[in-house]
Amino acid sequence: MPYIRHKSADERTSSARALVKALLREMPGVSSVHQNECIHRVALYKITEADCKYKFRTRYMSNAALEFAKTQTKIGSGGVLVHEHVTERSKIISSLLKASPEEVDAILDSVVACVVTKEEHKKLNNSKKAHGWERYRAAEIRVRDTLTDSQHI
Repeated sequence: MPYIRHKSADERTSSARALVKALLREMPGVSSVHQNECIHRVALYKITEADCKYKFRTRYMSNAALEFAKTQTKIGSGGVLVHEHVTERSKIISSLLKASPEEVDAILDSVVACVVTKEEHKKLNNSKKAHGWERYRAAEIRVRDTLTDSQHI
């Protein structure tokens, strides 16, 4: 199942990055709690969804998610798939809040999603000691790069 890049991927990515940067600035009348919540619940998803045409057809997908997707006639999760941030959103936000404005782009460059099954998502949530792709290795989740059609993990 080939990866399909969104036709407006560059524009969407630029917009999502601008949104994160705006939310990192002090905003009179807006609490930092609300700003952080908007980054956590909206902006980071906009970053990881910007490049792909479909939310549940990201560049990286677990082998189990790919197998499930092959059985579907309609593109979607069917309630079985999860759009997972490889590095936990709380860790990304913590890094962003500590970063200088010059460091923000490098952090955003590292934000990647991987579609997994709900079962795999539970395993990943139990891998508290590992971070990033190491969580996937610790949970023994095999991941495919659908852009290059090669095994990533």
